[in-house]
Amino acid sequence: MTEPLIIGAMVRTLGAYPSGWRQEGAHRDPAGDAEILRRVAQAGEDADLDYLFFGDWLATGPDLEFRDPYLLARIDPVSAVLFLAGITSRIGLIATVNATYADPYTTARSLASLDVLTHGRAGINLVTGAEPRAAGNHGRDAHADNVSRYDRAEEFVTALRRLWDSWSEDAWIADAARGVLIDPDGLRAADLRGAHLSVTGPLNVARPPQGQIPIVHAGTSPRSRALAATEADLALIAAPVLVDAIEVRRTLRGLAADAGRDPDGLKVIAPVLPVVADTDADAHRIVERLLALVPLAEGHQSARTAFPANRTVAALADALAVDPDDALRHAAFDSPVTEAEHEGSAAEAPHSSSAWPASPDSGSRIVRDRGIRSPGGISSQRTPFPPRSWSAMRRPSPTTSRPGAIRAPQTGSMCSRHSSQRSSRRSRRSPSRSSVAAACSDVTARRSASGSASPRPPRNPRSRPPDQTSRDAA
Repeated sequence: MTEPLIIGAMVRTLGAYPSGWRQEGAHRDPAGDAEILRRVAQAGEDADLDYLFFGDWLATGPDLEFRDPYLLARIDPVSAVLFLAGITSRIGLIATVNATYADPYTTARSLASLDVLTHGRAGINLVTGAEPRAAGNHGRDAHADNVSRYDRAEEFVTALRRLWDSWSEDAWIADAARGVLIDPDGLRAADLRGAHLSVTGPLNVARPPQGQIPIVHAGTSPRSRALAATEADLALIAAPVLVDAIEVRRTLRGLAADAGRDPDGLKVIAPVLPVVADTDADAHRIVERLLALVPLAEGHQSARTAFPANRTVAALADALAVDPDDALRHAAFDSPVTEAEHEGSAAEAPHSSSAWPASPDSGSRIVRDRGIRSPGGISSQRTPFPPRSWSAMRRPSPTTSRPGAIRAPQTGSMCSRHSSQRSSRRSRRSPSRSSVAAACSDVTARRSASGSASPRPPRNPRSRPPDQTSRDAA
């Protein structure tokens, strides 16, 4: 049986692309996030999305303006989902918590409270952190090593599960006639004593309606995948193409089976960055505009604090394998090209004149603003000769992974409202472009065919006995 899609959204109020905040009409001030969160939540419920996902980053700095502006200043994710709990009624709410720095009792209490307040719509994304500056913000001299972080994360999951299991399902008696409110045997302590964490319990919040709140985990390291396979209900992966996503899912579900879990109980979700427009042509224009708005090392930008070193002409020339002696390496972005240079380039590649026509209003400048559809998504038109102008050549190689690198949207991200496929489970109204597409990146996954049609995170049926210890995922 074909499983319907799980479709959710990662909420990034300043946009999911580095230049998104520069788009006309875009939200630009985090002080006004409350109204944007309301609009996103309403649009998500109107579109029948399954969940809203709130990531986190425990530090800030000027470098983030050029790489991930939405991380500069953002609402704490647990606060965000609690804010939305009272103004939503169907959509799942997933908050990120950093297990390296968070307290397990406080985390279990906050998420159990969210689950009670939303009648079972809470989810938690557990991360171990990759930002070294977070250590100083939490009174530590250095960021913990990978092994220690994942050892602590495994204990953190055990602590959460035991605390959420503090109250048995029948512990609350509330017999007014006999004057008996609870069955004390139904209230259990956590009693966890680990190498990294210690918590006694029990939890002073009612049992979550879901019993065990769904856990999300993302990562690519062996320890990260092991944690996802053994403990997570949703695994968030990074896969540039479908075949890679299928292979990662196969690996994760194999690890889950080896750990004694039902492999189909682990849902694997992969993010895409959609560009939503009325037509493909309109979507292409939005992408080109986003690329054109990414700051480059020209004018005042190159002197700004923490400006990325890989947004210079030299870095772009390296990415495009321009000859070291080519004068183009010393040119400025958008500098004019003479007819002689253009004719020389055309002589080297006769077919290129049709690929790069001169704009009728550009004078002697060769315009290279156009993007084309290719197997890898939106990319520059390639020619076998070195480009004779840097105009709009604002994207390094798609394989670039350096901080601050400019990436085109992933394969399949171009879509139109009229051609997008609808779920066989239910029809979906397209989200408002202004309130969702500009602030969110959709996340898709598979939902169990036996799962509820309710657009909330899948319930987790696993319940841990108090004496169960954490598994070693090393």
